Amino acid sequence: MVSAIFLLPLVPVVCAVMLAENKLLATRDSECTATHIFLAKGNNEPYPGRQGTLVNAICAGLESCDYEDIQFVNELATPYCQSLEEGAVNGNAQITAYNKRCPESNLVVSGYSQGAHVVGDIIGGGGGNFFQNCLQKTNAGLDPNVGPGNKSMCPKQQKRSIFADHKM
Repeated sequence: MVSAIFLLPLVPVVCAVMLAENKLLATRDSECTATHIFLAKGNNEPYPGRQGTLVNAICAGLESCDYEDIQFVNELATPYCQSLEEGAVNGNAQITAYNKRCPESNLVVSGYSQGAHVVGDIIGGGGGNFFQNCLQKTNAGLDPNVGPGNKSMCPKQQKRSIFADHKM
């Protein structure tokens, strides 16, 4: 058995490594930044989930960049459709509020696993029947003609774009 006294000296080292890896994560909920990232976590993950490293990768080299979590409960016991509805409503409200406060910011919206479903519902609209007989209420997507929906970097004829990397 390893004694707690032996492990105690390692605590500052572990904490220093965690802080270095997540220094950009600590800047969330700040004033307006040039780039602001919204993350939707995967099923049963704590915030920010597996995407914490994505924030650091996107923000690396940028002078003004931060993130916030899209707020929704998606623990294993929470019904899937309830999580989707909550995430879509909250995400839409969070993105709209940030865009209203910071209209010049570039917005990045990313989701993993169930969070990717939430992001798709925020951007393109959601609702319908899913597995386990769950029925999700319909929600409208972001309007591509007004903020924040018009912040897309896609060509005008596309209006929206969703990118995925299966290797992440």
